[in-house]
Amino acid sequence: MQEVPLYLGCVEVFESRGMQVCEEALKVLRNSRRRPVKAILYVSGDGLRVVEDETKGLIVDQTIEKVSFCAPDRNHEKGFSYICRDGTTRRWMCHGFLALKESGERLSHAVGCAFAACLERKQKRDKECGVTMTFDPKNSTFTRTGSFRQTSITERLQDPQDFKPTGDAAPPAKTAVHNPFAIERPHATPTMLQRQGSFRGFQQLNQASPFKRQLSLRISDLPSTLERQRSLSLEGNDLRAPIKAPGKKSPPVM
Repeated sequence: MQEVPLYLGCVEVFESRGMQVCEEALKVLRNSRRRPVKAILYVSGDGLRVVEDETKGLIVDQTIEKVSFCAPDRNHEKGFSYICRDGTTRRWMCHGFLALKESGERLSHAVGCAFAACLERKQKRDKECGVTMTFDPKNSTFTRTGSFRQTSITERLQDPQDFKPTGDAAPPAKTAVHNPFAIERPHATPTMLQRQGSFRGFQQLNQASPFKRQLSLRISDLPSTLERQRSLSLEGNDLRAPIKAPGKKSPPVM
C-alpha cells in the first residue's frame, strides 16, 4: 500500500499499547511547533517506510515486527499513529500522521493487515517465540503480544520450562555428509587404549638412580641458609662475650 499523508514526527511514550496513549501523543505532535512533512507512506508485510515527497529522502524505515500498536485518532478523523520500539535507545516511540485523501482508520487497518501477513509468513517463528496478534474491527486497532527476540542461552538455563520446544516441532533430520577429499581424523590404536600394568619398582629405582638428589630443597635445610644461621650465631656469641686485654686481670667483684 502507498499513501501520501502528513508526517507529524515522533514522540516518546511510556506504554507499548493503548488508544489513549496514541491520542495523547498525536495531540502533543499537533500542538508542537514542528512543521509537518508531506511524505509517502509505504506499508508492506516487511515494514513501514516513510519517504519525503519532495526530496525523496528516507525519514523512517521501520520493520513491522517492532510495531506493537497502531490506532486511528477518535478525536480527529484524519489522525493515525503507531507505537514501535526504537532499535538504538530501546525506547517506545509513537509516530503520528495526518491522512490527506483517506481516513486514519484506513491507514490503521492497512498496518494491521500488513502485520497479519507478516505473522502468516512466519508461523514457525511465531510458535517458537509466542507472538500473537488481535484485531479489533470496531476501533480498527491491532495489538501485538509477545516478542520476536530470540532468547539467549542464559535465559534458557534460568527457566528451561518456558523456553522448551513445542511437541509439534519435529527435530531436524540429520543428513550424512560425504566428502571424498576429506582427511580422516587420526584415532588411537587398540593397543594404546588398553590399560597398562602398574610398575612397583620405584623404591629400588630411587636407590640405584644416578640422578638421586643428595641435598634437600627445603628452605631450612639449604646450605646457604645453614651457613647464614651459623655466621649469625657466631657474631652473636662474639658480641655478648666481653673483650679481655692480654696480661690484665679483671678486678674482683665486691
